[in-house]
Amino acid sequence: MMMVAMAGGPAADAGQRAARRPVRRAIAGHHGINERTFVHQRSWGSGRRRVGLGRVARRLVPRRAPSGPGRLERRALDGRELFIYLPPGYRAGEGRRYPVLILQDGQNLFGEGSHSWQVHRAIDAEVQAGRAEPVIVVGIPAQPTHEGRVGEYAVDRDAGLGLGGGGARYIDFVADRLVPWLRRELPVKSGARHVAIGGSSMGARIALEAALARPDTFGKVLALSPSVWFNDAELLRRVEGGAPLPTTAEIYLDSGASGTSRDDADNVGRLRDALLARSFQHGSWDAPARRAPRRLWHWVEPGHEHNETAWRERFPRALRVMFPADQAPAEP
Repeated sequence: MMMVAMAGGPAADAGQRAARRPVRRAIAGHHGINERTFVHQRSWGSGRRRVGLGRVARRLVPRRAPSGPGRLERRALDGRELFIYLPPGYRAGEGRRYPVLILQDGQNLFGEGSHSWQVHRAIDAEVQAGRAEPVIVVGIPAQPTHEGRVGEYAVDRDAGLGLGGGGARYIDFVADRLVPWLRRELPVKSGARHVAIGGSSMGARIALEAALARPDTFGKVLALSPSVWFNDAELLRRVEGGAPLPTTAEIYLDSGASGTSRDDADNVGRLRDALLARSFQHGSWDAPARRAPRRLWHWVEPGHEHNETAWRERFPRALRVMFPADQAPAEP
């Protein structure tokens, strides 16, 4: 890892920036993102370049809505590629710490195509408008095959489909390897309540499983169109049956209600009801910063189907709920 000298002044700052260029693959803002690279690339290996942050001086800056776009960086951990979006106003060494959002299917998060959530644009818009606090987003690309992806995103194996079963190992990787690494490499706030995990479809399902299994690490969940149906709705039956729940957690659940599957809206609604029956409380859309030990937000968008276009449209709402800026409303 490259070490950056701790010195003050404009000249020193310029020197630090120059010294970091050879070891970072950063894209300033979102305009230079290559869709083919950041949306469709699904492979990784031991040959990937590993990149680390240097140590820089700590400086306090005023808290105000930042201007200008954030930036995307590519890194790797244990041979696994990561996409990390640093929010508008982020400056290493400023003394500020940030919450972190870990999203699955990282290959579909950053880019300009129809198969991208365009997370970078949502972060920029919501932070600059003062509706969400700056948050570091980490995208973990899925395994390159359908079997490999579902294998990691399902704790239990669906015998009928012959898929799943590796989710516990994946949760351990995120909780025990990735989160500590992020706190060493980036100015991430301490405490589970500042670590959110999320995704869509099976990625949302494993995010829910992670929050249930490791409440010491994950305090927030963004579950967009979770695949509650998988394995005969075993996750739902477990919650309805009284399985242990975190004493503190904040969960955003949503779904569409169109298409042949209706986006599993009925099962998602049952999961909402099961959580509310077990002492979760409805979160406030008007004042999402008003917190409680167990909060739940649920949204149904009737015209949405199970696809990235729908998740791209709903993601900003989830962002405002989980990372509200002061008392800004989550829904206009």
